Amino acid sequence: MSDPRRIFNADESGFPSQAKGGRVLAPAGARHVYQVVTNNKTQITVMAGFNAYGEYTPPMILFPGKRIRDVGLAGG
Repeated sequence: MSDPRRIFNADESGFPSQAKGGRVLAPAGARHVYQVVTNNKTQITVMAGFNAYGEYTPPMILFPGKRIRDVGLAGG
């Protein structure tokens, strides 16, 4: 614990690929105002890290993809 080059901290942040909706225009006094948005909830996750010495690690960027199931070894 005495070497600051070996003490790391990392954090992840998610960025949605679909921007949030902005303002909605409606007649004055309208009681029920709706906003149509897409059903796209994909995001890009970025993980950044650094050590106590002040050095940064390369960022890890995770893109949406297909989930691969581990089914084990067949015929083994």
